[in-house]
Amino acid sequence: MSPRADIRARPAAAALTVIVALSAAACGREADAPEPATPAEDSVPRFIADTQVVVDSLGNELMIVSKRTAHLLPREVRPRAGAGDAGAPDAWRVVVPRAARSLMQAATPPWYVIDVRDARAFATRGHLPGAALVPIEVLEANVADLHVRTDQIVLLYADDEARAARAARILADYGFPNLRVLGGGIAAWERESLPVEGR
Repeated sequence: MSPRADIRARPAAAALTVIVALSAAACGREADAPEPATPAEDSVPRFIADTQVVVDSLGNELMIVSKRTAHLLPREVRPRAGAGDAGAPDAWRVVVPRAARSLMQAATPPWYVIDVRDARAFATRGHLPGAALVPIEVLEANVADLHVRTDQIVLLYADDEARAARAARILADYGFPNLRVLGGGIAAWERESLPVEGR
């Protein structure tokens, strides 16, 4: 009987022999091989992982992990359509004006503030300091142009809370992770005598 026929007749025995032979060869090499040089402690790059968990429209959880070196700033989030679940109860949070103001003052990085009213209201009636104008009518078409850091909070506001919540739904759908809606809109902000630009 040829060796080939013998292997076919007893495949389990042949496989076992191969595994034992490979293990013995590996053990022999391990003992003879010199130990790899260990890099100096200071030269080893340290990494921090920015992790986001998003839920798509089918209920699947997706984990987005981006790696960065410890001394660099966090990477930007490039939103992806359908990555978020706008219907989830924690897709965004409503924050009252006084709390928003104090959180914004202490925030690092600074909050990304978006005014979703029209251009006329933004120019004539004033806006929150540092706010970017992105009317809700053009928000979805231009959402890919909004690049925010993974650790940056986005605050949306309008004349009323409902319009800003609609905008938050759009951004949550695209996977923006840290969304806030200004409770009561800019009118509530003004009632608290908080600063307004552009008047």
